[in-house]
Amino acid sequence: MDYQLLFPLLVTTIVTLFGWLAGHQLNVERERRAKKQELRLSYLLEAYRALAIGLHRRTTDEKYAIAFDQALADVQLLGSKQQVSLLHNFLDSIESTQSGDLEPLLIALRNELRSLIQMEDIDLNLRWHVTSKDDNRRKK
Repeated sequence: MDYQLLFPLLVTTIVTLFGWLAGHQLNVERERRAKKQELRLSYLLEAYRALAIGLHRRTTDEKYAIAFDQALADVQLLGSKQQVSLLHNFLDSIESTQSGDLEPLLIALRNELRSLIQMEDIDLNLRWHVTSKDDNRRKK
């Protein structure tokens, strides 16, 4: 047996194996981060929509109330420290004065969501057009 050939072959095999393991581990970690970001993006997008829709509803329709409550829970679970703080400010205001301003939270969510999908920042305020059931009946 020629040990002069065996030793370089063994070293090459070991280096290749460790390189493959390191590459695999990095790939697994990258996929985990991507999945985490995708999940967070999905939940925060749904929360943004539910809060925006619920914000201007004049009814207490149970469907909207449930979606609104789920959005509050999602922001507390997956939102940034700033977003959770803005949500707490809103809830404190609701508890003490029966009214509150969700716009700062919605702007923070909008900015982060746009950042996550690599879109440019927008420094404009939010604007809404609310269509109620009464408006739809009048059009018919």
